[in-house]
Amino acid sequence: MTALQSREVRHAQYLMGTIVEITAEVAGDESAALALTRQAMAEFERLERMLSRHDPRSELSRVNREASYDSVGVSAECCSIISRGLEYSAQSGGCFSVTLAPLVKLWDGCVTAQRWPDREEVEMALALSDYRLVEVDPVADVIHFNRPGVALDLGGFAKGYAVDRAAAMLRRRGQKYGITRATINAGTSSFAAIDLAGGGEVAKIGLRHPADRRRLVGVLSITGQSLSTSGTGESGHNLEGRFLSHLIDPRTGYPVERQASATAVCASAARAEVVSKMLLLLGCEPGLAACDAEGWDVEGVTAEACVNDRGLRLNYSNALGFETLEKL
Repeated sequence: MTALQSREVRHAQYLMGTIVEITAEVAGDESAALALTRQAMAEFERLERMLSRHDPRSELSRVNREASYDSVGVSAECCSIISRGLEYSAQSGGCFSVTLAPLVKLWDGCVTAQRWPDREEVEMALALSDYRLVEVDPVADVIHFNRPGVALDLGGFAKGYAVDRAAAMLRRRGQKYGITRATINAGTSSFAAIDLAGGGEVAKIGLRHPADRRRLVGVLSITGQSLSTSGTGESGHNLEGRFLSHLIDPRTGYPVERQASATAVCASAARAEVVSKMLLLLGCEPGLAACDAEGWDVEGVTAEACVNDRGLRLNYSNALGFETLEKL
């Protein structure tokens, strides 16, 4: 995902495993606007300290260590985020899950050892990756796992939530600091456009080819919305002559091997993270139909490389501002 629009003020930082960039057009004092973008960036830092699976000091790490043995008290916000993630896990038809940590651990270990896992290993890890094994008490703000070995991995959902928080800060306070428009770009997967000038200014985003990152399949135009892209070409590993993407299908326990990508556009970057997985695994039309059934206002585009004829299969919402650059 590549932003195609220039900015006047830019603040970038490596957080949540990616480069987060906040840019803004400023009609007033640029130093004041830059200070606000840094405050918005601080939301990413705060949430990373709370939700990182790799930081042993985070609330999420403490939950993963202790919740199989006893109920673990967490902050109200952490409890709310986990609860929302579990709700989306249930609503996504099995395409999204915040409990894939056992499967991620298995596949990472197999890649390191350069061996293919046994079916029994995958089935055991898949059984532990069931979101229904997590109990949340939203009144007492406690989390409990019903089996040893269960663990949470909020991944892109936490990043999308951070984008939403930072975007809300810019929308609430941006005009006071002279910001007319702003964008938040969290790596290659999560993006938000903020229009404070009221002119409906469009942000143009280039969507990369799922099999060739040097090419664009099209240009997506959004106004005051957020989006998420899930793709198999962003990162992965070779295992016994097969390329495995970093995306694991929660329904099967195996990594996705197709060269494909999906982009979801809606009001919330966190929800877009969920929907992009649904579109990737279900397909564009079935995925959007599933979103309609949940009452979600979402548009989307999917792209899949055709191995045999080297072509590209593109599908997208009619209402989506998408211009294809590829011959279909």
